[in-house]
Amino acid sequence: MLCHVSLANVIQGSLARHCREGESLIALQQSAVSFNLCFGQVVMGPCSGGSVVVAFMDQRSDPQEICKITRDESVSLIIATPSELAYWLRYGETELMEAANSRYAFSGGEALPHTLKTSFRQLNNDLKLVNIYGPAEASVWCTTAEIDNSAKGEKETVTPVGRPMANCGVFVVDKDLKPVPSGFSGEIAVTGAGVANGYFG
Repeated sequence: MLCHVSLANVIQGSLARHCREGESLIALQQSAVSFNLCFGQVVMGPCSGGSVVVAFMDQRSDPQEICKITRDESVSLIIATPSELAYWLRYGETELMEAANSRYAFSGGEALPHTLKTSFRQLNNDLKLVNIYGPAEASVWCTTAEIDNSAKGEKETVTPVGRPMANCGVFVVDKDLKPVPSGFSGEIAVTGAGVANGYFG
């Protein structure tokens, strides 16, 4: 059960951290409503004073159509999985290169591969790539990291998941829920404003 205040914390925190102050975004909504990234797609545009463009069902499975929408509707924010973005770049690169208003690409739900960073660098130097991480129980995402997709950043082989959102904490803990030292493996524990109220029933 996600709360309004939890989702608002994540969305407002993301806008403040990664987007220009006062910028009205046009967001693309192309995911199924059952997928948690849909929340960000639906509310980030309106929460910035902007709007949301909803792709029709038959357009969602066609990468070239999605890229045409991004270009033709002046979409400035996309939120998608890395595999989805790679698919778009493979089949709709020309349309994406013509999408002059694209400013932000938030990518989550899977590990962000090194090859995707390279593809973004070739696409548009003004497009900011943001890696988002978090389980659905943390209200869509709980950490973000801006990815250096410049030639300098090409040397980085590990993609960071970033810092926790405002009013949230993220820890790596052992089986007794005690924090592990840096460099040790464990389980991820999320605390704070983004955490859901539990499972219904």
